[in-house]
Amino acid sequence: MKSVAASWLSSAIDDFEGTLSMDLRQIKQPLKLFISALPKAVKLSQVIVFGSRGDGTALKDSDIDVIVVSDYFLDISEDNRLDVLYKASRFISPEIHPWGVTPEELSKADKQSTLGAARESGKQFV
Repeated sequence: MKSVAASWLSSAIDDFEGTLSMDLRQIKQPLKLFISALPKAVKLSQVIVFGSRGDGTALKDSDIDVIVVSDYFLDISEDNRLDVLYKASRFISPEIHPWGVTPEELSKADKQSTLGAARESGKQFV
């Protein structure tokens, strides 16, 4: 039988905005740096961690895949979205690979697409 402390610790490790894994705890600071480097005009609806960092299979040098959801991206081309996000992520380690999408794009993404899979199984950071 688990002790109360062991049960609490197990529960705490499993709870990071829904799921706190070691991988997510390790990337909390880089993600905060990334978010703080975004232009103030990028009002965040969500930031979703997906890929190996989201599912807990990351290796030491794995990148951080994130979906940045904001209405800011409504009338901005994919290239310009990437430019804005790259400027915020370029000096952060581990490397961050951000995708910028609108709330509507996220909600309409097919479950079989990378975006849809991230929506369904990714871990919400913001």
